This record gives sequence, C-alpha cells and structure tokens, in this order.
Amino acid sequence: MNLILFLGSGVSLASGHPNVVELTESILYSKTHPIETEFLRALKNYDKKARLIGGSYTSPSKYKRVGEIYRNLTSYEDLYYLCEEIALFDWGLHNNAMIPAFMESLLENFSPLLKEKSKRKKLLEIGRYAHAAKAYINKAIIQELSAPETNIVGLDLIVQLANNPKVTSLDILTLNHDLLVEGLLLKNGIQFTDGFGSADGDVRWFEPDNFLSDIKVKLIKLHGSIDWYSFTIDGYEKVAKIAGNNSHEKKNLSGKTLQFLNKSPKVLSGLNKINYYNSGMYTDIHYHFQRVLYQNSLMIMSGYGWGDDPINNRLMTWLDKKKENKLILLHKDPSVLMLRSMVMDRDYSNWVKLNKLKPIFKWLSDTTLEEVLEACSF
Repeated sequence: MNLILFLGSGVSLASGHPNVVELTESILYSKTHPIETEFLRALKNYDKKARLIGGSYTSPSKYKRVGEIYRNLTSYEDLYYLCEEIALFDWGLHNNAMIPAFMESLLENFSPLLKEKSKRKKLLEIGRYAHAAKAYINKAIIQELSAPETNIVGLDLIVQLANNPKVTSLDILTLNHDLLVEGLLLKNGIQFTDGFGSADGDVRWFEPDNFLSDIKVKLIKLHGSIDWYSFTIDGYEKVAKIAGNNSHEKKNLSGKTLQFLNKSPKVLSGLNKINYYNSGMYTDIHYHFQRVLYQNSLMIMSGYGWGDDPINNRLMTWLDKKKENKLILLHKDPSVLMLRSMVMDRDYSNWVKLNKLKPIFKWLSDTTLEEVLEACSF
C-alpha cells in the first residue's frame, strides 16, 4: 500500500508549538520591537475594518451583508502579506492594480502614526515600516520554531506507518517549517530522504533527484524549513540544509568558509507564497509534490486548515481526477474547516457522499494505526 501523509501546523501543537492565534498575538505584543509591533497593530486594526465592509451572501430569501465569509481574524500571515505588498510598492515592483488605492487609504488611516509631512515622504515612511515589520515577522516565526526538539509529542502514528510492512511507500508532504518530523524519524532510526545529499562539512546540498530514490519514506517540505539557507557558490545561489538550526559560520569538507547569501532561512510566509512555488528550489519541490499526487491514490491528512488556495486547488484536482483517489481526514471537528475554507464548505459533503473522503473524528495524536489501516480500505 502506497500512502501520502499530508501535514499542517496543527500536528505540532502537542509538542508545544504555538497555534496561529498565539503566534500572531506574540508577534503583535512583543516588547523587543516596539516600532514594528505598533505598525503591525495599526495594520491589524485597518484590516479588521476592511474585512467587515464587503461580501454579499445569498440566502434563499435575501442578500445579507456578511463581510469576508471565510476569514474572521487577521493572522500573522495576513499581516506579512500586507507588509510584502507595501514593500513591493515601495520598491516600485507591485503588479496589483489595487495597491495604489490601498496605499492612498493607508495614508489617511495611518496619519496618527506618521511623522513626515509630505505625501511622498509619508509613503516612504510607510514603506520603511513595512520592510522592518516583514523582517521582524519572519524572525519571530524562526525563533518560535527553533527551540531544540527535545519533546516530540503526538506523532507516533508517523513512525508506525513508516515501520508497518503493509505500507510500501510513505510520502510525507508537510507545510511546516519546524524540524519535528525529521527529528522523529532520526530518533527512531527510520531511513528517509528529504531532498538533500550527504554531508559536505557543515551542510548538505539540495539534490532533489533524491526524491526519485527507492527509499520508502520521503519528506517533502512545501514551504521550506528553518534549517535551509542560501549560499553564494561561484556567483550562483545554492541551497543547503545546515547542521543545527542557526546561521553561524559554516564550512565545507575542505575547510572553506561558506558565504551566506542572506541570514534568513528559506521559508515561505504570507499569502503571496504562490509567487514562489515556481521559483528557485521550490520549482523542484512542487514538481515532486505533483509527481507524488500523480502516482498515488490514497492520502491521510492532519493538521491542515485548508488556508492555502494554490495547495487547495491541487488537492481538489487530485481528489476529483480519479475515482480511486481518496482522502482520510484526521480532524476532531471538520465543520471548523468548512467555516474557513470555500473548498471544504462547498465540497466536503459531496466527497463524503461519493466515498472520496473518510473522516476520522480524532486528531493525529489520538488516532491508532489500526483505525487508519481500517479506513484505508474504504
């Protein structure tokens, strides 16, 4: 039996990682970055007002103004996206026709925050805030996820699936930046490939052809990882997984000091992630994502909130493409997903009716191997 295991951030909560709300609050109220947090709180308040003004939902008898149907809070991902759009505008690189109007609106709404007098200088001031806030959000995410993985909780099912002789291949697709899954596999002596080659001193270089190997367990991190960094080699960017999760000096086997292209890990944040899915190393990663979908017909999913539209489109296309393609969903209350995802709200009941989706009303941490194997025969 060939299996896909699709994981989102929910599977990391039992190990002490913050959820989206907790991480957003931590970012907004940090005492170490008062300027950035003041700007982000203002941006959150702006977004909260904007969310309430739009959207007409048709009921059987009338139209009802409901605001934005599938988004009822402003997350750090939303804030990162807004900062990125402002930063692109500041650089003169925006390609969204709505952004100039958005910036005009910010000039009016952010006037108490701005110190400059002229319109041009105010726009530059907002741009500076956005660049700093974007870097701060990225740094905060990395810090939250970089604690030593000494307490990996609730992921035993992964080990059981990897070791079970009935499972002939296990492709783990994850949206998480943290190191829980690889730490768990290493701790339990499970051989796997993560798309990186053997050690070259302090680093392992990205070699995506390793995903084509015969190794049973493959780990494909679709949004990057806190231990992936870019280096400059002969004038070109080359990505490596480093030893540990810090960005201190690294050397190759011959003792040469490697030059970091930048000090930030290769992770994707915000709603603009789609812009990078076909760029650089992510082109290879998402090629193998599609290849895994094409070659497999059974997926177990846990921890994913269905909040990434491009990913949703691929999953939806895969599930609808063939009669034998089926999804086992590990979630204590799937109705939560329907409240925040148009795809799940629209298609969940039909997928269940067509025997395409089998819900197990438990979290991954509470689900037994026997329950999963029984569900695989639905």
